Amino acid sequence: MKVLFVLRRIGPYHHARFTAAVNAGIDLIVIETRPDSKEYPWEFNSLSSYKKISFPTSSSTEDDISNKELDNQFQRVLNNYEPNIAVSAGWSDRSYMRLLISCYKKRIPITIVSDSRLCDKSRSKLKEFVKRLLIKGYQSSLVAGKESKEYLTNLGFPNSGIFQPWDVVDNNFFEKVAENNEINLTSHFLCVSRFLERKNHITILKSYSKYQSNNGKLGLKFIGSGPLESKIRAILKTLPKPELVSIEPFQQLEELSTSYKKAYAFILASTQDTWGLVINEAMASGLPCIASNACGCTTDLIRNKVSGFSFDPLDSDRLSEIMHLIEQQSSSERNAMINEAKKNLENFTPEAFAIGLQNSVNYAINKPCFSKSSFVVAEVISRCL
Repeated sequence: MKVLFVLRRIGPYHHARFTAAVNAGIDLIVIETRPDSKEYPWEFNSLSSYKKISFPTSSSTEDDISNKELDNQFQRVLNNYEPNIAVSAGWSDRSYMRLLISCYKKRIPITIVSDSRLCDKSRSKLKEFVKRLLIKGYQSSLVAGKESKEYLTNLGFPNSGIFQPWDVVDNNFFEKVAENNEINLTSHFLCVSRFLERKNHITILKSYSKYQSNNGKLGLKFIGSGPLESKIRAILKTLPKPELVSIEPFQQLEELSTSYKKAYAFILASTQDTWGLVINEAMASGLPCIASNACGCTTDLIRNKVSGFSFDPLDSDRLSEIMHLIEQQSSSERNAMINEAKKNLENFTPEAFAIGLQNSVNYAINKPCFSKSSFVVAEVISRCL
C-alpha cells in the first residue's frame, strides 16, 4: 500500500513514527509543505527509509506557497507516485485544504490527523458548522487521544472511522538513556516548553516560591525559549532562593534526554495544550510527572496519584502541595508511580502509531466517500486565507 503523508515539517518525533510505519510494511511518501519552518529548531539525522519531498519555500518560512503552486506540486506528486491514500496532518493550513481538493478531483481517499479538543478555545457556531462540512471530505481519522476523539465525534465524524494514537515518541530511546545514567535524586523539578503565556511558567514560579518558603529543597530548571523569557527571569529573582532556579535554551533530542535524567520530577502546567509530548518523554525517562488537567495527554496518561499528579493550572497552592508530595515520596512509592506511568505508555509507541495508521488508511480505502460540500468549503476558504 502506498501512503502519501503531508505535514509542515518533519521533526525527530515524526521521523520515529514514519520509520515505524515503514517497518510495519507501509510504502510511505512524506511531503513537507514548510521545510524551512523555524517554529521548532529541530536538528536530527533525517536519513530515512521513506521517501521525502520538500515543497518550495514561501517568502515567509511560516506560510504556505500560493494556491496555484500548491496545486501544481500536489498534481505532480499524485501523478508521479499514484498513492492509494493521502494523510493530512491537519485541516487549517491552505496546503491541507489544497491537498483535500486535489484528492477529491482524483478520487483518492484521505485520512485526517487531529489532536484538537473542544476545550482548547472558545468555539464559534459558524466556524464549527463550516468545520462539520469540511471534515466530511475525510474518510477516516488518526487522533491524539480520548479528548481529540470526542471532539471529532461531536463534529459528526463516525466513531468507527477514528483511530489512535498520533502523539507518540520513541519511548525506547528515552528509556535506554535512563538505564545508562545515574539518577540524581537531590536535583530539581524540570519543565521543558516554549516560553509562551499558555505554557503557564508564571504559575510554576508562584508555586515554587511557596514550596521554597515551606522548606522545599529541590531546585527548578526551565528548558526552552520564547517571548516570555525576560518576564520569567524577572520573577525568579524575587524567589526566596533564586540561585536554585536555572534557565537553559532549547535542546536537541540527545541533549534533552540527558537533561531528563538529571531531573527529579517533571512539570507541565499549561493552561491549554492539545497534548504535551514532553510528558511522554519524561515518563519514558523514568520521571514522576505533574501535568495540568488542561493538557490533552493528562486524560490518557495520568491517573492522579497513581501514574502521576494532575492539577488545575490556575491553582498554584495545589501545585506547591504536589511539589512537596513528590519530594516526600518513599523510594517504593516513587518507583510504583514510574512503573504505572510506563504501563500507560505501552499504548503510545511508534509501533502503536504504525498500527493506528494502518487501520486508519485501510478503513478509508475500504469505505471511500467523496463530499462535494467539503470540496466547495475547502476551495472557498483556501482562496480567502
